[in-house]
Amino acid sequence: MQDAFFLAYGGLHWGYREVCALSLRMRAQFVEALERQLAYEREQLKGK
Repeated sequence: MQDAFFLAYGGLHWGYREVCALSLRMRAQFVEALERQLAYEREQLKGK
């Protein structure tokens, strides 16, 4: 899952089919990883 997150976050945008192929658990983990990354980036921007 970590590899998939970093590939997607790094610019390899997933289509609807790719997302639907994931299990619900994997989709939830993917969304959680995105949310953590966004929260981290917000904190980094506040510090600058």
